[in-house]
Amino acid sequence: MQQTFRDDIASELTFPRRRSSHPFTHPHQVLGHALLSRGEKPALLAQWASDACSVEGRPGWRQIPGSGAVVVIDDILDALRALDYRHS
Repeated sequence: MQQTFRDDIASELTFPRRRSSHPFTHPHQVLGHALLSRGEKPALLAQWASDACSVEGRPGWRQIPGSGAVVVIDDILDALRALDYRHS
């Protein structure tokens, strides 16, 4: 599988993994997770989108708490829009 620019940057920015209550490393995993409720999914994604998860010096990136993974804010916002679309 060919790595994209986003993959390259994310692997460069990935922080050491911390013990996590969830195994998520990407917003799309939240969308398909069967054990998260309809309300938990947008709450979790909104937490990731917040400035509290921002990566210093990289305003368009967020670090996912607990996993150490780093994702583009656009991917999180796309996942939130997908949830809105599903529930409208």
